[in-house]
Amino acid sequence: MSILDSFLIVIILIILVIIAVLIPAAAVRITSIKDYESNGDLKNAHQKLTVAAVAAWISILIFIFIIVYYLSKTNEVSKKETSSEVGIRISIIIAAILIFIEGILAAIASVDMDKAKSTGIDNTGARSLSNTAAILGIVGGVICIILLISSLVPKKKETEKKEGEKGEKEGAEEGAGEDVGIEDLLV
Repeated sequence: MSILDSFLIVIILIILVIIAVLIPAAAVRITSIKDYESNGDLKNAHQKLTVAAVAAWISILIFIFIIVYYLSKTNEVSKKETSSEVGIRISIIIAAILIFIEGILAAIASVDMDKAKSTGIDNTGARSLSNTAAILGIVGGVICIILLISSLVPKKKETEKKEGEKGEKEGAEEGAGEDVGIEDLLV
């Protein structure tokens, strides 16, 4: 497992935990608004935040389980890319996508709170918590995906470069036994 993979695992866990704390706090604060029971937009925002909160905590549990599983399968002797490393990268991509989705749900809940036109929203801080979770989820998810994709691109270039060097070495080994004259070198 590369250093970038380890870094992304830590960052994703931090983002997931922060989102999993902010979103339920926003959902609870919505229920303390006076006209919550009679306002359909506040109920919709609460419902979206509740779904996002449950998804965040389930994402944390699944992500930790998958990482522990794949880390237990990693062979320290082999430095080659193993199926465990591929599994870890896939779980990082899935977790980053889940973070992005949770951010979108928090953003939609913020829009629903804006539609509610309730005076109590500003006093509770529910919108601020929801906006913070939305920004963290959307931006964090996109950055994690970009970092992971960028870590895969250089490996392809290095692989192509190594294959080219390998082909040159094989070509040099094939011609090593032949007598080469000055005419052959000049041409």
